[in-house]
Amino acid sequence: VLQASAYFCRSHCMEKCLDPTDFIALLIASICHDIDHPGRTNAFLCNVGHELAVLYNDSAVLESHHSAHTFKITCQSDQKNVNIFQNLEPENFKVMRKSIISMILATDMTQHFEYYNKFLAVNLKCADGDSEDSPINLPVTPENKTLILRMAIKCADISNPSRTMDLARTWAHRIVLEYREQIAEEKERELPISLPAFDDIPKSQVLFIHLFAKDLLTAYYDFLEFDHLTDQLTETFEYWDSFDDDNPYPHIPTRSSA
Repeated sequence: VLQASAYFCRSHCMEKCLDPTDFIALLIASICHDIDHPGRTNAFLCNVGHELAVLYNDSAVLESHHSAHTFKITCQSDQKNVNIFQNLEPENFKVMRKSIISMILATDMTQHFEYYNKFLAVNLKCADGDSEDSPINLPVTPENKTLILRMAIKCADISNPSRTMDLARTWAHRIVLEYREQIAEEKERELPISLPAFDDIPKSQVLFIHLFAKDLLTAYYDFLEFDHLTDQLTETFEYWDSFDDDNPYPHIPTRSSA
């Protein structure tokens, strides 16, 4: 996620929209967006009554924990060399903290379509000519800067299908292994099965790209003017979609191979 976010920052559109503080906040949020992750989903934690689910009232449980833990290990550490924010003025720290939390919380997939629709609506409005003086489609307002940053980390978080095929395949295997372990525990504890589609790697990837990745990534890559990533996304989708009963997927991922 950090690598993808840093790559997005190379877009001239991002450079025109954001200032150095925004870039730093994005990179920190990208590093910390999954910090102290237990390897289980929000649904699982809520179903078992996990202490984090109780603490955060079953709402954006992991994302709330990741953002809170980020500042717990930095701002509350006894070691000053751990606090990367210590030299910021109080007001600047407040702005930085708010931005980082906002981005980490935006990775909650329950808000996926809300952010996509907001971004699409702003782009469509601007494409109608409401911002003729702007060098890019999106007018640079504080609200839109926040939206751009949230979209950046969201897209970075699910950018795997737009990476080269060898990387996309490797990370798909790792994700499926993690989800299979959760499904096994859910069956053992007689819990609702929250991720049944992830038992089949190609089908799970086709479903994920079709339902979540394709539209969001295409819209953001269009904003960034990164057509090559959209092309790679299409290639990845076609690769996974090529497998069926007559042409079964030949790889069975294991912990050692992933």
